[in-house]
Amino acid sequence: MTDHGVKHATTAAPEITTTGGKVFAAAVLLALWLASRPYPGIIHDSRIYMVQALARLGPGLENDLLFRYGSQDSFTVYGYLLSGVLGLFDIEITNFLLSIAGQLCWICASLFFVSLITKSTLERSIALAAIIILPSTYSGLSAFHYAEPFQTPRIFAEALVLCSITSAMKSTWWRSTLALGIALMIHPLMALPGIGIVFLLATRDRRSLWLLVPASLIAVVCLTLAEVEPFVRLTQRIDGDWWDIVAQYNRVTLISGWSPSDLSRLTAQTVLVMLIFRQAPSVERGLLWPVVAVASAGLVLALVGGAWLHNQFILDVQFARATWLLGYVINLLTGLLLLRAFRRTDPYRCYLSFGIIVFAASCFFPPAIMLAAPIIVTIGIFIILQRPSDPLSRPAELVTFAVALVVGFLLIELSWVQISTRLTYLALQRNWFLNTGATLMTLVAAWLFYCERRKLAIFLLTFTIASCLVNYDQRSQRQQFIEKRRSVPDNISTLIERSRHIYWEDGVEFLWLDFQIPSYYSVVQGAGALFYRDTALEFYRRGLPLSHLNTTEFIPAAEGAPIVHKVDPAATGPISRAQLQAVCAALPDLDLLILINEIPGATHLVWRTPFVQYANSRTADGRRVLRPFDRYYFYKCGDFRPE
Repeated sequence: MTDHGVKHATTAAPEITTTGGKVFAAAVLLALWLASRPYPGIIHDSRIYMVQALARLGPGLENDLLFRYGSQDSFTVYGYLLSGVLGLFDIEITNFLLSIAGQLCWICASLFFVSLITKSTLERSIALAAIIILPSTYSGLSAFHYAEPFQTPRIFAEALVLCSITSAMKSTWWRSTLALGIALMIHPLMALPGIGIVFLLATRDRRSLWLLVPASLIAVVCLTLAEVEPFVRLTQRIDGDWWDIVAQYNRVTLISGWSPSDLSRLTAQTVLVMLIFRQAPSVERGLLWPVVAVASAGLVLALVGGAWLHNQFILDVQFARATWLLGYVINLLTGLLLLRAFRRTDPYRCYLSFGIIVFAASCFFPPAIMLAAPIIVTIGIFIILQRPSDPLSRPAELVTFAVALVVGFLLIELSWVQISTRLTYLALQRNWFLNTGATLMTLVAAWLFYCERRKLAIFLLTFTIASCLVNYDQRSQRQQFIEKRRSVPDNISTLIERSRHIYWEDGVEFLWLDFQIPSYYSVVQGAGALFYRDTALEFYRRGLPLSHLNTTEFIPAAEGAPIVHKVDPAATGPISRAQLQAVCAALPDLDLLILINEIPGATHLVWRTPFVQYANSRTADGRRVLRPFDRYYFYKCGDFRPE
């Protein structure tokens, strides 16, 4: 077999032909999915979408900073759909049902998509497994992932975009257009890269469609001149204090703020793209090139128009999110790349396996991405430059590989501040060990089945799936308390209900989901700073005085918070009555402070929670630790202001 001038031996390709084998393959994929995506409850952006829907159902929440000056909810119909479901069920059931529905839609769309790439059951299984276990991150600071296990419109939009691209490759244009239209209404930012890819696929057979480009530009100019939202933002620039706030609290969308681990992931993906283009069949290359083109254009626009020119429209659209499809397709084709390397007995197949294993390990152990990038780059050099007549010697291979490992460890050292934060939390997480172990057991079961030890493989896989189902609900006790809206003591409830403006340290979920009232300040509300200037400035006005309390909402300036940060990096909260007096004086509209720290002689009420939580803290020598606590201390600002 010859591939671009390089000859390889070819081995007989195993295939899954029996019903039992197909059932086992499906069970392996199910186990991998359950292990990598257990149910986390209302976390991350699902909190924002849930409170947006709650605000539609009744008065009170509309005064929250997230809505006061405008909301992202105005750009999507998802809030209407979510509020409709909330009219039938409580928040706990609603979130669970939509989380499961989103995952089922996504899985079906992926099956539809992968079936277009290959008809082989084995190749489909390998491709789907790679999609599940390889890194799904597509933004800065590992903030966003495709196929997220919690309820947001993103997962539904992703499924629709995958269906649209599949239909486009089958030339079923009306289905493709319909799916894209619905995705655009649900989550415009996730649908935009799909529009670009479908357009490029369509122009392969219809060159005249390129006339739509100047026509679209003219339409955008007209909408901009007519001051139609959001196109009017093309004429606006984020600058001054607004830019400083956006640069701190929206780093996930700014390429200039991406961490070394984000750039390492992008580097590894770039090399994998080169290897796939070199060895993949024409169908796969025909899919990959428009995906790469759209993602590259998105990154360039995000860097030049967003990070450099500060254009509001480009920043709001977050063109870097186009890389979600790039990561998805690369992961899919990487699985097939590895399978074919073993089929052809490629001389560097073991190195390639090691690099992809390290790449996959970064899903469970984030620092591994720092090792994966130089390893995959080295492997790429081996494969691209290999010559049958003059192969690289084994000592030279080992030396080059050792250099790649050293570079990886140096990258880990450079990013240790961010990495240590993640590791501190991982060390405490029992679920992390369960999920990692379940993934490894699933892969071992698949290997045993391949080695004809099928009874042991079936037993191990059955045990793994059962364990994953038992541990599927991985919400903390705090999350369950909030989502079930369990009652708090009457005196606490009365004080909260009588207070208009409340700052609850790391407790926005209590206010939004349990009491369903506005929060005075939370880092989560910073999401709106990117879209509305007034939101950003008010967020800054409230955050600056509160940062003097050194609460868990704030991080030291050295860790990426140049504008609003802890005044004392080593502090774990306020320690004096004077700090409370200063904050209450600087924020005359603030009524109540609910904090983790006790200040003797200043506390109005104490609530001992029925669960233990952990706060990020530091020891005297600067080491990061997690501090357990089970009490909240209530301080009325009226007690600290002169009458």
